Amino acid sequence: GAHDPNTGKTLLCCNDEELVPIDILYGMAMKQLIIIDACRTPVQVELIKAASRGFGLLAETGDPFYAMSCRNLFDRYLSMSEYGLTIVHSCGIGQEAGASDNGGGIFTQMLISASRAWLSAVEHGSQSVLTIRKAFGSVKQGMGLEPRLRRQVPELEEGRRIYSFPLAVAP
Repeated sequence: GAHDPNTGKTLLCCNDEELVPIDILYGMAMKQLIIIDACRTPVQVELIKAASRGFGLLAETGDPFYAMSCRNLFDRYLSMSEYGLTIVHSCGIGQEAGASDNGGGIFTQMLISASRAWLSAVEHGSQSVLTIRKAFGSVKQGMGLEPRLRRQVPELEEGRRIYSFPLAVAP
């Protein structure tokens, strides 16, 4: 990823030749959550090709009743969240997003780890929801404790909300 200082837009690198503005991801949905784990360092952009690509969904199989109860809880909490766009950036403008040894984004890995830690702390049988705001706060705090990550300051854009988007559920 990169930041175009001329337009003020954050860009995503789709491949070796194309940079596209993140607003191409903004759809017509009334509620959206976009997590962007990419650098936002300034680059000189001469041409931006708009690319529309299909995003595949990865589904895991398992107990259909458990999956259905997870989906119902997620949908119920999502219906309570306010309309609008929520964007999570792994770093601020002018900063680089750290990558791990396996090439994945450190921010995303920490977000997944925070979700797993939350899930292991949830009492069995109690319904609980981890919001993006709580997970983000946990990750941001954890990144601040790591000396090599202190220059990467994540940002959460969600406006004024009472209910934040759900990230994980435990029915």
